[in-house]
Amino acid sequence: MSGVSEPEAQTATKHESAGRRRFSWRSRRGLVIVVAVAVVLAAAAVVAFGLIRGSQQPASDPVAVTVPVPIGGIDVPAGTKIGVIVTTGTGNAEGADWSRAAEGAVVARERLALGGSDIQLVVENDKGTPAGAHEAATALVEQGVAGIVYASSGEQLDAGIAVAIESKVGVVLPFAEAPASSVNVWSLAPTESDVQEQFSQTLEAYERPLHLDAGPGLPDGVRVPDVLQHRTGSDIKSLAMQVAEMTGSDPLAHGGYAGGSDDDEQDEADAETVPEQRVDAIVLSGPAALQANITRELQARNVTVPILLTPGATSQRFEDTLIENGAAVSSALRTFGYDWDDAVALGNDGRGRTGSGFLAAIRVFSADSEILNLTEDSPFAEVSGAADGRAHDALLVLARAVSDAGSTDPAKVATALAGLALVAGDAITGPEMDFASSQAVAAPTVMLYATGQQLGLRPESGADADALVWFAEPAAK
Repeated sequence: MSGVSEPEAQTATKHESAGRRRFSWRSRRGLVIVVAVAVVLAAAAVVAFGLIRGSQQPASDPVAVTVPVPIGGIDVPAGTKIGVIVTTGTGNAEGADWSRAAEGAVVARERLALGGSDIQLVVENDKGTPAGAHEAATALVEQGVAGIVYASSGEQLDAGIAVAIESKVGVVLPFAEAPASSVNVWSLAPTESDVQEQFSQTLEAYERPLHLDAGPGLPDGVRVPDVLQHRTGSDIKSLAMQVAEMTGSDPLAHGGYAGGSDDDEQDEADAETVPEQRVDAIVLSGPAALQANITRELQARNVTVPILLTPGATSQRFEDTLIENGAAVSSALRTFGYDWDDAVALGNDGRGRTGSGFLAAIRVFSADSEILNLTEDSPFAEVSGAADGRAHDALLVLARAVSDAGSTDPAKVATALAGLALVAGDAITGPEMDFASSQAVAAPTVMLYATGQQLGLRPESGADADALVWFAEPAAK
C-alpha cells in the first residue's frame, strides 16, 4: 500500500502551454492514468479496511465503488475567483498552526480543473493580527472573489469576517468556529459546546483527572477540580516531573530521565509526595506546539495515563513539533473533533471511497512539479503531507455554490451556499454537511485517537508524511 506504482510515478506531465502553472491533464491517456491510480488506491484501501474490521457489513451508500480524481458536475462561470486567507510568518500566532493544512484547497482546485471548472485562488495573509485580517479580507473583496475560505483560527478572524459580512461575501471556516450571530459564515469545525460535552462525558470515566493548564483552548464549561498551571517561561521538565509523581509513574523506567539529583534522601522525599489517589488522566490545554512539547516531556518521564488534548492537536503544528521532538505517537493521545483524517479512506463505505479519491489526487498532483503550493513559492509536493480534507471541502462547497448560483456575485453565491446539503457522493471528504445553519457539519463530535501506524496513502513528501493520524473508534464511525 505504501509503495508508488510504476504507472503512478509516470504521471508528471508538462502543461499544454508553457505559461500555464495549473495542472491540466486534458488528454484521454492522462485521464485514464488518473482514474487508474484512483482505482488502485481505492481497492487497496478496501482491502486494508477488510483486514482491520473483519466481517463488518458495508453501509448502503450511493457513491460508486471507485471515486475518480477529477470532480465533475460543477460548472462555474469563466474567471471565477475564490479567496483563501491564511496565517503565515514567524512567531507563535495560533492561526499559523493551520497554514500548511490549507493546502487542501490546492487539491480541490486541481480536481475541479480536471472536471472542467477552472477556479483562481487568491491568497492573502492575515499575519495573525486583527489589522492584518481586516487588510486581507478587504484585498479579497476588492479583487472580486465569489467567496472566502478563511483557513486559520484565533481572535483576529473576527476583524476579517466583519469585512466579509459588510461586503456580503460568504465565508467558510474549515478550522474555526463561526462567531456568534454572524451572517453568511459557515464552520466545518466542532462548536465549543460540542467539545465541552465530549470532554465532560469522557472525564466521568476517571476518578482523578488533572488539568495541565498551559494556555487557552479548553472550553469554559469543562470542570477539572485539580489544576496545575504552566506559566510562560517556566521549566517544562520540572513540570513534567511533578506530573509524573502525581500519576505514580516511574520516571527512571526504561532509561527515562527524571532530572535533578541522584541523592537517595531526595529520592525518598520525592516518593513521599506521591498522593494516595493518583492522577489517572491529564487534560492538556494551550497552543499546539506547547502541547506537543509538554507531551514529549511527559513521555520522557514514562507518564502513560491518557492525555486529552484540545482540538488544536489536529493541526499540522502539533504533529510537526511532536515528531521533531522525537515523541511517540500512541492511542494514549486523544482529542475531540470530527472523524476527518486519512484513516477514513480505509472504510468500505461512501466516505471511505471519497477519502480514497482525495488521497489519490494528492499522490497524482505531487508527481507534477509544475503544481505549486498556495503561496506559489514551492512545489505542491513539498507540502502534500499536510494538505487537509477540511480545506479541500471548504473550497469545494464554495465552488458548488458558485455553480448553483450560476454567478460569481458574492451575495448570490452566499444564498446558494445556504441551501446546500452535501453527502459523500458530492465528493466531500468529511461527514455530511447542511449549510442551513452556521455549523455546517451534520455529525456528532467524537473522541479521536492518535496512531503512528504508517498508512502509506500519501506520497512521501517528507519525514512527517503519515506520522500522526487521528481515527475514531469503530463504534463512533
